Amino acid sequence: MRRLALALALAAGGWHAPAAAQRTAENTVREAEDGFGKSVGSESIGIYASGEVRGFSATEAGNNRIEGVYWDRAATLTAVITRESTTRVGLSAFGYPLPAPTGIIDYELRRAGGKPVVSVQLNSGEYLGTDLVVDAAIPIGDRIGINLDAGLYDDQYVSGAGGRFVSYGAIARVRPVDGVELTGFYGGYSFADEEQAPTIFTADGRVPRPIVRRRFFGQDWADWTGQAFNYGTLAKATFGKWQVAAGAFRSRFARDEYHTAFYRGVDANGVGRSFVLAGEDQTTASTSGEMRVSRLIEDGPRRHRLLVSLRARDVAARYGGLATADFGPATIGVPDQRPRPLLVPGDRTRDDVRQTSYAIGYELRWTRLLELNLGLTRTDYRKAVAVPGAAIVLERDRPWLWNAAFALLPTERLTLYAATTRGLEESGIAPGNAANPGAAHPASRGGCALRLPRRLAGDGSGF
Repeated sequence: MRRLALALALAAGGWHAPAAAQRTAENTVREAEDGFGKSVGSESIGIYASGEVRGFSATEAGNNRIEGVYWDRAATLTAVITRESTTRVGLSAFGYPLPAPTGIIDYELRRAGGKPVVSVQLNSGEYLGTDLVVDAAIPIGDRIGINLDAGLYDDQYVSGAGGRFVSYGAIARVRPVDGVELTGFYGGYSFADEEQAPTIFTADGRVPRPIVRRRFFGQDWADWTGQAFNYGTLAKATFGKWQVAAGAFRSRFARDEYHTAFYRGVDANGVGRSFVLAGEDQTTASTSGEMRVSRLIEDGPRRHRLLVSLRARDVAARYGGLATADFGPATIGVPDQRPRPLLVPGDRTRDDVRQTSYAIGYELRWTRLLELNLGLTRTDYRKAVAVPGAAIVLERDRPWLWNAAFALLPTERLTLYAATTRGLEESGIAPGNAANPGAAHPASRGGCALRLPRRLAGDGSGF
Protein backbone atom coordinates (compact mmCIF):
# COMPACT_ATOMS: atom_id res chain seq x y z
CA MET A 1 0.00 0.00 0.00
CA ARG A 2 1.27 3.43 -0.87
CA ARG A 3 2.45 5.45 2.11
CA LEU A 4 0.76 8.80 2.51
CA ALA A 5 2.65 11.53 4.33
CA LEU A 6 1.80 15.03 5.52
CA ALA A 7 4.76 17.19 6.52
CA LEU A 8 4.44 20.54 8.28
CA ALA A 9 7.30 22.83 9.23
CA LEU A 10 7.03 25.96 11.34
CA ALA A 11 9.90 28.43 11.62
CA ALA A 12 10.38 30.67 14.62
CA GLY A 13 8.44 33.87 14.11
CA GLY A 14 6.09 32.48 11.43
CA TRP A 15 6.06 30.47 8.22
CA HIS A 16 9.29 30.39 6.27
CA ALA A 17 9.49 28.57 2.93
CA PRO A 18 13.13 27.40 3.13
CA ALA A 19 12.52 26.17 6.68
CA ALA A 20 9.40 24.29 5.66
CA ALA A 21 11.39 22.66 2.91
CA GLN A 22 13.63 21.04 5.52
CA ARG A 23 11.23 18.06 5.74
CA THR A 24 9.22 18.35 2.53
CA ALA A 25 12.43 18.22 0.48
CA GLU A 26 13.27 14.78 1.82
CA ASN A 27 12.79 12.99 -1.51
CA THR A 28 14.52 9.70 -2.29
CA VAL A 29 14.23 10.00 -6.07
CA ARG A 30 15.84 13.45 -6.10
CA GLU A 31 18.60 12.54 -3.65
CA ALA A 32 19.53 9.02 -4.81
CA GLU A 33 22.90 8.91 -6.53
CA ASP A 34 22.36 5.43 -7.96
CA GLY A 35 19.82 2.62 -8.05
CA PHE A 36 21.34 0.46 -5.31
CA GLY A 37 19.36 1.66 -2.31
CA LYS A 38 18.55 4.82 -0.38
CA SER A 39 16.12 5.75 2.39
CA VAL A 40 15.21 9.36 3.15
CA GLY A 41 12.73 9.95 5.93
CA SER A 42 9.96 7.38 5.49
CA GLU A 43 10.61 6.77 1.77
CA SER A 44 12.92 4.17 0.20
CA ILE A 45 14.11 3.47 -3.32
CA GLY A 46 16.54 1.08 -4.99
CA ILE A 47 17.12 -2.63 -5.42
CA TYR A 48 18.90 -3.11 -2.06
CA ALA A 49 18.04 -2.37 1.56
CA SER A 50 19.94 -2.69 4.85
CA GLY A 51 18.69 -6.27 5.29
CA GLU A 52 18.87 -7.37 1.68
CA VAL A 53 22.02 -7.08 -0.44
CA ARG A 54 22.42 -9.89 -2.97
CA GLY A 55 20.46 -12.19 -0.68
CA PHE A 56 22.45 -11.26 2.44
CA SER A 57 21.97 -8.76 5.23
CA ALA A 58 24.68 -6.12 5.41
CA THR A 59 23.25 -5.13 8.79
CA GLU A 60 23.47 -8.64 10.27
CA ALA A 61 26.97 -8.99 8.82
CA GLY A 62 28.04 -5.95 10.84
CA ASN A 63 28.79 -3.56 7.98
CA ASN A 64 27.24 -0.39 9.38
CA ARG A 65 28.53 3.17 9.42
CA ILE A 66 27.35 6.40 10.99
CA GLU A 67 28.40 9.28 8.73
CA GLY A 68 31.19 7.13 7.34
CA VAL A 69 32.55 5.91 10.71
CA TYR A 70 32.39 2.22 11.70
CA TRP A 71 29.58 1.33 14.09
CA ASP A 72 28.62 -2.14 15.34
CA ARG A 73 24.84 -2.28 15.55
CA ALA A 74 23.01 -4.14 18.29
CA ALA A 75 19.84 -2.03 17.98
CA THR A 76 18.30 -0.22 15.05
CA LEU A 77 19.22 3.45 14.88
CA THR A 78 15.87 5.09 15.52
CA ALA A 79 14.42 6.83 12.48
CA VAL A 80 13.60 10.03 14.38
CA ILE A 81 17.28 11.03 14.55
CA THR A 82 18.36 9.76 11.11
CA ARG A 83 17.90 11.83 8.01
CA GLU A 84 18.78 9.08 5.53
CA SER A 85 20.56 5.78 4.99
CA THR A 86 22.43 4.71 1.88
CA THR A 87 23.43 1.25 0.66
CA ARG A 88 26.98 1.33 -0.69
CA VAL A 89 27.81 -1.73 -2.77
CA GLY A 90 30.00 -2.35 -5.80
CA LEU A 91 30.79 0.79 -7.75
CA SER A 92 28.88 3.03 -5.35
CA ALA A 93 31.28 2.00 -2.55
CA PHE A 94 34.17 3.85 -4.23
CA GLY A 95 35.47 6.46 -1.81
CA TYR A 96 34.41 4.39 1.20
CA PRO A 97 37.54 2.94 2.79
CA LEU A 98 37.64 -0.80 3.46
CA PRO A 99 34.33 -1.92 1.89
CA ALA A 100 32.71 -5.26 2.78
CA PRO A 101 31.46 -8.20 0.67
CA THR A 102 27.80 -7.58 1.53
CA GLY A 103 28.07 -3.83 1.11
CA ILE A 104 27.97 -0.92 3.55
CA ILE A 105 24.93 0.72 5.15
CA ASP A 106 25.75 4.34 5.99
CA TYR A 107 23.44 6.46 8.19
CA GLU A 108 23.34 10.25 8.25
CA LEU A 109 22.02 11.97 11.37
CA ARG A 110 19.73 14.96 11.28
CA ARG A 111 21.29 18.40 11.13
CA ALA A 112 19.98 21.81 12.16
CA GLY A 113 19.91 24.50 9.48
CA GLY A 114 20.33 28.22 9.72
CA LYS A 115 16.94 28.94 11.31
CA PRO A 116 14.94 27.34 14.15
CA VAL A 117 12.42 24.90 12.73
CA VAL A 118 9.81 22.58 14.22
CA SER A 119 8.79 19.86 11.73
CA VAL A 120 5.77 17.60 12.17
CA GLN A 121 5.27 14.59 9.94
CA LEU A 122 2.21 12.34 9.97
CA ASN A 123 2.34 9.12 7.93
CA SER A 124 -0.23 6.50 7.09
CA GLY A 125 1.44 3.46 5.62
CA GLU A 126 0.94 -0.24 5.23
CA TYR A 127 -2.55 -1.39 6.27
CA LEU A 128 -3.31 2.08 7.68
CA GLY A 129 -0.58 1.89 10.28
CA THR A 130 0.20 5.44 11.38
CA ASP A 131 3.13 7.30 12.85
CA LEU A 132 3.77 10.81 14.06
CA VAL A 133 7.29 12.29 14.10
CA VAL A 134 8.30 15.69 15.52
CA ASP A 135 11.75 17.24 14.95
CA ALA A 136 12.88 20.50 16.51
CA ALA A 137 16.02 21.85 14.80
CA ILE A 138 17.60 24.63 16.86
CA PRO A 139 20.75 26.50 15.71
CA ILE A 140 22.65 28.41 18.39
CA GLY A 141 24.81 30.97 16.68
CA ASP A 142 26.83 29.82 13.69
CA ARG A 143 28.67 26.93 15.34
CA ILE A 144 26.14 24.95 17.41
CA GLY A 145 23.13 23.00 16.22
CA ILE A 146 20.70 20.90 18.25
CA ASN A 147 17.96 18.49 17.15
CA LEU A 148 15.30 17.20 19.55
CA ASP A 149 13.12 14.39 18.18
CA ALA A 150 10.20 12.17 19.17
CA GLY A 151 7.92 9.70 17.40
CA LEU A 152 4.83 7.57 18.01
CA TYR A 153 4.26 4.50 15.84
CA ASP A 154 1.34 2.13 15.40
CA ASP A 155 2.67 -0.50 12.98
CA GLN A 156 0.50 -2.98 11.12
CA TYR A 157 1.92 -6.04 9.35
CA VAL A 158 0.80 -8.21 6.45
CA SER A 159 -0.01 -11.09 8.83
CA GLY A 160 -2.56 -9.02 10.74
CA ALA A 161 -0.15 -8.60 13.65
CA GLY A 162 0.82 -5.18 14.93
CA GLY A 163 2.97 -3.31 17.44
CA ARG A 164 3.31 0.03 19.20
CA PHE A 165 6.55 1.99 19.51
CA VAL A 166 7.67 5.20 21.21
CA SER A 167 10.87 6.72 19.83
CA TYR A 168 12.98 9.63 21.07
CA GLY A 169 16.40 11.18 20.60
CA ALA A 170 18.66 14.22 20.45
CA ILE A 171 21.66 15.37 18.44
CA ALA A 172 24.16 18.12 19.23
CA ARG A 173 26.77 19.39 16.78
CA VAL A 174 29.55 21.83 17.62
CA ARG A 175 32.09 23.43 15.25
CA PRO A 176 34.62 25.00 17.62
CA VAL A 177 36.88 26.12 14.75
CA ASP A 178 36.77 25.92 10.99
CA GLY A 179 37.41 22.39 9.73
CA VAL A 180 36.43 20.66 12.99
CA GLU A 181 33.02 19.23 13.90
CA LEU A 182 32.05 17.36 17.05
CA THR A 183 28.76 15.42 17.23
CA GLY A 184 27.01 13.73 20.12
CA PHE A 185 23.72 11.86 19.86
CA TYR A 186 21.28 9.66 21.71
CA GLY A 187 18.41 7.71 20.19
CA GLY A 188 16.15 5.12 21.77
CA TYR A 189 12.78 3.46 21.47
CA SER A 190 10.46 1.29 23.53
CA PHE A 191 8.05 -1.28 22.16
CA ALA A 192 5.07 -3.06 23.68
CA ASP A 193 2.46 -5.56 22.56
CA GLU A 194 4.40 -6.32 19.38
CA GLU A 195 2.73 -9.39 17.93
CA GLN A 196 4.58 -11.97 15.86
CA ALA A 197 2.93 -14.03 13.14
CA PRO A 198 3.23 -17.79 13.79
CA THR A 199 5.65 -19.83 11.66
CA ILE A 200 4.14 -22.85 9.89
CA PHE A 201 5.92 -26.16 9.24
CA THR A 202 3.99 -28.47 6.95
CA ALA A 203 3.80 -32.28 7.01
CA ASP A 204 5.53 -34.01 4.10
CA GLY A 205 5.71 -30.76 2.16
CA ARG A 206 1.97 -30.54 1.63
CA VAL A 207 0.50 -27.12 0.95
CA PRO A 208 -2.28 -26.30 3.45
CA ARG A 209 -5.56 -24.90 2.31
CA PRO A 210 -5.79 -21.10 1.97
CA ILE A 211 -6.43 -19.06 5.12
CA VAL A 212 -8.07 -15.67 5.61
CA ARG A 213 -5.56 -12.92 4.94
CA ARG A 214 -4.78 -10.18 7.43
CA ARG A 215 -6.25 -12.13 10.36
CA PHE A 216 -3.93 -12.62 13.31
CA PHE A 217 -4.27 -16.10 14.78
CA GLY A 218 -1.54 -16.08 17.41
CA GLN A 219 -2.06 -15.85 21.15
CA ASP A 220 -2.90 -12.32 22.33
CA TRP A 221 -0.53 -12.60 25.27
CA ALA A 222 2.38 -13.98 23.20
CA ASP A 223 4.03 -10.70 22.23
CA TRP A 224 7.30 -8.81 22.59
CA THR A 225 8.10 -5.96 24.95
CA GLY A 226 11.41 -4.22 25.45
CA GLN A 227 13.57 -1.23 24.64
CA ALA A 228 16.64 -0.26 22.67
CA PHE A 229 19.07 2.64 22.45
CA ASN A 230 22.13 3.97 20.64
CA TYR A 231 24.37 6.79 21.73
CA GLY A 232 27.80 7.99 20.77
CA THR A 233 30.18 10.72 19.70
CA LEU A 234 31.77 11.62 16.38
CA ALA A 235 34.72 13.86 15.65
CA LYS A 236 35.86 14.95 12.19
CA ALA A 237 38.66 17.36 11.43
CA THR A 238 40.57 18.58 8.38
CA PHE A 239 44.05 20.07 8.77
CA GLY A 240 45.31 21.01 5.35
CA LYS A 241 45.86 17.72 3.51
CA TRP A 242 45.26 15.65 6.65
CA GLN A 243 41.86 14.33 7.68
CA VAL A 244 40.85 12.68 10.96
CA ALA A 245 37.61 10.83 11.65
CA ALA A 246 36.79 9.11 14.93
CA GLY A 247 33.74 7.72 16.67
CA ALA A 248 32.76 5.77 19.77
CA PHE A 249 29.33 4.17 20.13
CA ARG A 250 27.16 2.14 22.50
CA SER A 251 24.26 0.09 21.15
CA ARG A 252 21.84 -2.13 23.12
CA PHE A 253 18.69 -4.08 22.28
CA ALA A 254 16.63 -5.93 24.91
CA ARG A 255 13.49 -8.02 24.74
CA ASP A 256 12.22 -7.99 28.29
CA GLU A 257 9.50 -10.43 27.32
CA TYR A 258 9.82 -12.68 24.27
CA HIS A 259 7.42 -15.11 22.60
CA THR A 260 7.41 -16.87 19.27
CA ALA A 261 4.64 -19.17 18.05
CA PHE A 262 4.81 -21.96 15.49
CA TYR A 263 2.85 -24.90 14.12
CA ARG A 264 4.35 -28.29 13.30
CA GLY A 265 3.06 -31.10 11.12
CA VAL A 266 0.41 -29.00 9.38
CA ASP A 267 -1.54 -31.13 6.88
CA ALA A 268 -3.49 -30.23 3.74
CA ASN A 269 -6.50 -29.24 5.87
CA GLY A 270 -4.41 -26.78 7.88
CA VAL A 271 -4.41 -28.88 11.05
CA GLY A 272 -1.19 -29.20 13.02
CA ARG A 273 0.20 -28.90 16.52
CA SER A 274 0.49 -25.45 18.12
CA PHE A 275 3.48 -24.33 20.22
CA VAL A 276 4.71 -21.13 21.86
CA LEU A 277 8.28 -20.50 22.99
CA ALA A 278 8.69 -17.99 25.83
CA GLY A 279 11.74 -16.24 27.25
CA GLU A 280 12.85 -13.09 28.99
CA ASP A 281 15.84 -10.73 29.10
CA GLN A 282 17.07 -11.55 25.60
CA THR A 283 19.74 -8.87 25.19
CA THR A 284 22.55 -7.79 22.91
CA ALA A 285 24.87 -4.90 23.74
CA SER A 286 27.86 -3.61 21.80
CA THR A 287 30.56 -1.01 22.35
CA SER A 288 32.39 -0.10 19.15
CA GLY A 289 34.33 2.60 17.38
CA GLU A 290 36.92 3.65 14.86
CA MET A 291 39.91 5.98 14.59
CA ARG A 292 40.97 6.86 11.04
CA VAL A 293 43.66 9.19 9.71
CA SER A 294 44.11 9.96 6.02
CA ARG A 295 46.41 12.07 3.86
CA LEU A 296 45.43 13.58 0.52
CA ILE A 297 48.12 14.06 -2.12
CA GLU A 298 47.35 15.99 -5.31
CA ASP A 299 49.49 15.43 -8.39
CA GLY A 300 48.01 17.28 -11.35
CA PRO A 301 44.96 15.30 -12.56
CA ARG A 302 45.72 12.55 -10.03
CA ARG A 303 44.47 12.56 -6.44
CA HIS A 304 45.93 10.01 -3.99
CA ARG A 305 44.68 9.24 -0.53
CA LEU A 306 46.55 7.15 2.04
CA LEU A 307 44.84 6.07 5.24
CA VAL A 308 45.28 4.04 8.40
CA SER A 309 42.41 2.82 10.52
CA LEU A 310 41.82 1.14 13.87
CA ARG A 311 38.42 -0.45 14.57
CA ALA A 312 37.19 -2.35 17.60
CA ARG A 313 34.04 -3.83 19.07
CA ASP A 314 33.04 -5.63 22.26
CA VAL A 315 29.71 -7.46 22.10
CA ALA A 316 27.82 -9.27 24.86
CA ALA A 317 24.68 -11.25 23.99
CA ARG A 318 22.42 -13.20 26.32
CA TYR A 319 19.78 -15.40 24.72
CA GLY A 320 18.01 -18.75 24.89
CA GLY A 321 16.64 -20.48 27.97
CA LEU A 322 13.26 -20.61 26.26
CA ALA A 323 10.35 -22.51 27.77
CA THR A 324 7.88 -24.35 25.52
CA ALA A 325 4.09 -24.49 25.72
CA ASP A 326 2.35 -27.26 23.75
CA PHE A 327 -1.30 -26.42 23.00
CA GLY A 328 -2.02 -29.60 21.07
CA PRO A 329 -3.94 -29.84 17.78
CA ALA A 330 -4.98 -26.54 16.18
CA THR A 331 -5.95 -25.17 12.79
CA ILE A 332 -3.84 -22.46 11.16
CA GLY A 333 -5.60 -19.22 10.30
CA VAL A 334 -8.23 -19.71 13.00
CA PRO A 335 -7.91 -17.61 16.18
CA ASP A 336 -7.85 -20.00 19.12
CA GLN A 337 -7.06 -18.20 22.35
CA ARG A 338 -5.67 -20.33 25.17
CA PRO A 339 -5.06 -19.37 28.80
CA ARG A 340 -1.53 -18.20 29.43
CA PRO A 341 0.41 -21.08 31.00
CA LEU A 342 3.03 -20.70 33.67
CA LEU A 343 6.30 -20.85 31.73
CA VAL A 344 9.62 -20.70 33.58
CA PRO A 345 12.54 -19.78 31.31
CA GLY A 346 15.86 -21.48 31.95
CA ASP A 347 19.42 -20.19 32.05
CA ARG A 348 20.52 -18.14 29.06
CA THR A 349 23.48 -18.66 26.77
CA ARG A 350 26.37 -16.20 27.14
CA ASP A 351 27.87 -15.10 23.85
CA ASP A 352 30.77 -12.62 23.90
CA VAL A 353 32.71 -11.29 20.92
CA ARG A 354 35.78 -9.09 20.87
CA GLN A 355 37.32 -7.93 17.62
CA THR A 356 40.08 -5.47 16.75
CA SER A 357 41.07 -4.58 13.19
CA TYR A 358 44.08 -2.68 11.90
CA ALA A 359 43.98 -1.49 8.31
CA ILE A 360 45.81 0.53 5.67
CA GLY A 361 44.28 1.78 2.46
CA TYR A 362 45.12 3.57 -0.77
CA GLU A 363 42.78 5.37 -3.17
CA LEU A 364 43.52 6.96 -6.52
CA ARG A 365 41.34 9.08 -8.74
CA TRP A 366 42.74 10.04 -12.12
CA THR A 367 40.29 12.56 -13.57
CA ARG A 368 38.24 11.15 -16.45
CA LEU A 369 40.51 8.12 -16.75
CA LEU A 370 40.48 5.66 -13.85
CA GLU A 371 39.88 5.03 -10.16
CA LEU A 372 41.62 2.57 -7.83
CA ASN A 373 40.81 1.47 -4.28
CA LEU A 374 43.06 -0.91 -2.29
CA GLY A 375 42.91 -2.02 1.33
CA LEU A 376 44.60 -4.52 3.65
CA THR A 377 43.29 -5.42 7.11
CA ARG A 378 44.57 -7.58 9.92
CA THR A 379 41.79 -8.54 12.31
CA ASP A 380 41.89 -10.30 15.67
CA TYR A 381 38.57 -12.06 16.34
CA ARG A 382 37.63 -13.84 19.55
CA LYS A 383 34.27 -15.41 20.37
CA ALA A 384 33.32 -17.24 23.58
CA VAL A 385 29.99 -19.08 23.87
CA ALA A 386 28.83 -20.57 27.17
CA VAL A 387 25.74 -22.76 26.77
CA PRO A 388 24.15 -23.76 30.10
CA GLY A 389 25.36 -27.18 31.16
CA ALA A 390 28.17 -27.32 28.59
CA ALA A 391 31.80 -26.31 28.41
CA ILE A 392 32.71 -22.88 27.06
CA VAL A 393 33.38 -22.92 23.32
CA LEU A 394 36.13 -20.53 22.29
CA GLU A 395 36.75 -19.46 18.71
CA ARG A 396 39.72 -17.40 17.57
CA ASP A 397 40.71 -16.17 14.16
CA ARG A 398 43.37 -13.75 12.94
CA PRO A 399 42.91 -13.55 9.17
CA TRP A 400 44.31 -11.12 6.65
CA LEU A 401 41.46 -9.41 4.78
CA TRP A 402 41.69 -7.33 1.65
CA ASN A 403 39.79 -5.31 -0.91
CA ALA A 404 40.73 -4.18 -4.41
CA ALA A 405 38.61 -2.28 -6.92
CA PHE A 406 39.48 -0.80 -10.29
CA ALA A 407 37.32 1.39 -12.53
CA LEU A 408 38.14 2.55 -16.05
CA LEU A 409 36.21 5.47 -17.56
CA PRO A 410 36.42 5.17 -21.40
CA THR A 411 33.57 7.68 -21.87
CA GLU A 412 31.57 10.03 -19.69
CA ARG A 413 28.62 7.62 -19.69
CA LEU A 414 30.37 4.27 -19.32
CA THR A 415 32.48 2.78 -16.53
CA LEU A 416 34.23 -0.59 -16.68
CA TYR A 417 34.61 -1.94 -13.18
CA ALA A 418 36.09 -4.95 -11.39
CA ALA A 419 36.49 -5.65 -7.68
CA THR A 420 37.21 -8.30 -5.10
CA THR A 421 36.62 -8.13 -1.36
CA ARG A 422 37.46 -10.49 1.48
CA GLY A 423 35.74 -10.00 4.82
CA LEU A 424 35.01 -11.60 8.17
CA GLU A 425 31.30 -11.16 8.91
CA GLU A 426 28.83 -12.23 11.57
CA SER A 427 26.31 -14.85 10.47
CA GLY A 428 23.42 -14.03 12.81
CA ILE A 429 21.59 -16.41 15.16
CA ALA A 430 19.14 -19.26 14.70
CA PRO A 431 15.45 -18.24 14.93
CA GLY A 432 13.35 -19.09 17.97
CA ASN A 433 11.56 -21.98 16.23
CA ALA A 434 14.77 -23.74 15.11
CA ALA A 435 16.13 -26.90 16.73
CA ASN A 436 18.82 -24.70 18.32
CA PRO A 437 16.86 -21.48 18.99
CA GLY A 438 19.01 -18.40 19.48
CA ALA A 439 22.27 -20.22 18.75
CA ALA A 440 24.91 -17.96 17.19
CA HIS A 441 26.70 -19.11 14.08
CA PRO A 442 30.46 -18.57 13.83
CA ALA A 443 31.71 -15.61 11.82
CA SER A 444 32.30 -16.48 8.19
CA ARG A 445 34.88 -15.37 5.69
CA GLY A 446 33.37 -14.24 2.45
CA GLY A 447 34.16 -12.39 -0.73
CA CYS A 448 32.57 -11.15 -3.90
CA ALA A 449 33.52 -9.76 -7.27
CA LEU A 450 31.62 -7.51 -9.65
CA ARG A 451 32.48 -6.23 -13.10
CA LEU A 452 31.29 -4.24 -16.06
CA PRO A 453 28.29 -2.29 -14.76
CA ARG A 454 27.24 0.96 -16.41
CA ARG A 455 27.60 4.01 -14.19
CA LEU A 456 24.14 5.08 -13.02
CA ALA A 457 24.70 8.60 -11.77
CA GLY A 458 27.21 10.97 -10.18
CA ASP A 459 30.90 11.29 -10.89
CA GLY A 460 31.87 8.43 -8.55
CA SER A 461 34.85 10.32 -7.20
CA GLY A 462 34.23 9.61 -3.55
CA PHE A 463 36.74 12.28 -2.56
